[in-house]
Amino acid sequence: MRLVSPILFHILLGLKDEPQDAEGIVSRMRALGQETEPPLASFYRALKRALDDGYLEILEPEDVGRRGRPRQRYRITRPGRTALATEARRLGKLAKLALGAAGADRE
Repeated sequence: MRLVSPILFHILLGLKDEPQDAEGIVSRMRALGQETEPPLASFYRALKRALDDGYLEILEPEDVGRRGRPRQRYRITRPGRTALATEARRLGKLAKLALGAAGADRE
């Protein structure tokens, strides 16, 4: 399994509960604490990588976007959930190390 970039982590996290179109993913990323909107090129590269790696799948469009084209909707797959959980555990360990080190500095 390849390393999950921060933007890909946020994409997977944004899709954890329900399928979304790209606009919905970005909206969910903001709601989950992503402080800045990712550059569009980086966002779509990460989506493509997630599709190529089998972390996401494209669903049939349900509605039409602003430009009259159907919106592609994405759903996280089982490998995507595994990658998300693996990265979350890795980040949790790093956070514990950082907080432990910060706590040791205060003593």
